[in-house]
Amino acid sequence: MATKFGASSAFVLYFFFLTPASSSSSDVPLIFVLGGTSADNGNNNCLNTTAKYNVPFNGIDYRNSTPTGRASNGLILPDYVARRLNRTESPPPIICLIRSSDEYQRAILTEGGTLASASSGIFDTTGRPRFGEVLPLRTQVKFFGEVYEDLIDLQGRQAATSLIRRSLVLVSTGSIDIADQLDRPPISDSFFITAVIAQYVGLLRSLYAYEARKFAIVAPLLIGCNPNSFADNATGCNQRGTSLTLDFVESLATALRRLRVLYPNFQYSICNAPNFLLDVNANPGSFPACGIREVRDACCGNGTMPCRPTSTLCGNREQYLYWSQYQLTQEGSRILTAACFSNNLRYAAPINFYQLARTTT
Repeated sequence: MATKFGASSAFVLYFFFLTPASSSSSDVPLIFVLGGTSADNGNNNCLNTTAKYNVPFNGIDYRNSTPTGRASNGLILPDYVARRLNRTESPPPIICLIRSSDEYQRAILTEGGTLASASSGIFDTTGRPRFGEVLPLRTQVKFFGEVYEDLIDLQGRQAATSLIRRSLVLVSTGSIDIADQLDRPPISDSFFITAVIAQYVGLLRSLYAYEARKFAIVAPLLIGCNPNSFADNATGCNQRGTSLTLDFVESLATALRRLRVLYPNFQYSICNAPNFLLDVNANPGSFPACGIREVRDACCGNGTMPCRPTSTLCGNREQYLYWSQYQLTQEGSRILTAACFSNNLRYAAPINFYQLARTTT
C-alpha cells in the first residue's frame, strides 16, 4: 500500500515549499474546530474524563509553560491553521462556557469556537469505555448547530447564515476509531471502513445543513507508524494499521467527491496527514525547513503512555516529530500545517487550505 502512494524526495521537496501566503480574516470571519486529541485545545479540562492534557510537561513551550489541555509541548495544528489565517491561535474551547455568557457570545461572534474533544471519534462509542466523558463527533455537530441558532438570535438569520457560510470548519478526527479497530479482530477492516466513512459523511452533511460550506478536513494521523507502534514492533511500522489509515483516507476522498456532486456549494480540502508523515518518517532530511531528525521516539515518555509530570522529557524538542505515543510535537504540527497549505496534491487535495479559505459560496 505504501508503494502506491510513493513519490520521489525531489518531487515532494519541490512542491512542499510552494506554500501560498496567508489568507485575510475577511475571507474566513470565523473558525470552528471539531475532532479529537489533535484538535482539542482545552474542552476536556472540564469534562469527566481521564483524557486530560492540562498537566505538565504538556504546554512546556506554550506561553508561560502553561498546560492548556493541548496534547503537545506547545501549539497544535489548528493553532497553526489559525495563524495562517491571521489569527493568534485557534478559537477558544467553548463546550464548557455558559451560552448566555458574554465570553461565549464574544467568542462565537468574533472568533468561532473549538468543539473538539480529546480521545473522541467518529463513532459515538469511540473512546468512551476507556476515557469516560469524551464528546463524539455527533455531539460536537449538535453543539455547532446550537452555535448557529445562537448567532441567529444575536444577528438574525440572514446575517448568521452568511457568517457561517464564509467561515472555516476544520475537522480532525478518526485516529482513535482506527486504533480501536486494530483491537477488534471480529469486525472486518472492509466493513469498518464502510461504516466509519458513512458515519463521517453523514455528520458532514449535518454540518452542511447548519450552513457550513468550507470544510478543512485533516486525515487521521498515521496509526501504525508512531512511537507506540515502534515500541511494540522495533523492526518497523504496523503494516495493518498503516494500510487501514491509508484506506480510510482513500475512501473518504471518494465519498467527499460524491458529496461535492450532490452539493455544489460544498467546498473542501483534505490534508493527507498519513502521506506527509510517511514521507517525513522515510526521510526527514528531505524537509530542511524544519529541524526534525527523530521520527520514531516520543519526546515525552517512552512511547507507550501519554505525557505526564513523571515522564522522561527530551532536551531538544524541536528535533522530535512526536510529542507522546500518538501526538505530534509543536514542530510536527507546524510542518504538517505547512503541508495542508502547500501546492502538493499528495498532501492537500483537491485544493489546499489557503485556496479553500479564499473560495466564495
